[in-house]
Amino acid sequence: MIDYNITADREAEEAALACCIVDRSAAPRFLALVKPDDMLTEDGRKAYERIALLVDAGQSVNVATVAAGGVSPKWL
Repeated sequence: MIDYNITADREAEEAALACCIVDRSAAPRFLALVKPDDMLTEDGRKAYERIALLVDAGQSVNVATVAAGGVSPKWL
């Protein structure tokens, strides 16, 4: 495994999570590379955990299903 030394960045976190919401194939790949503790913000961790739950359940990942898990729609 390659260990990357990457500085945490809120905009990058938001962009990565947004990719999971708009691109069906992005979420599983993202979840394989990134862990909840890699998220910089509490909102980011909540969104990550909700996306992971949806993927594990075989459900669609979109704004409505992520927000239904308690993630603020304002943040999305």
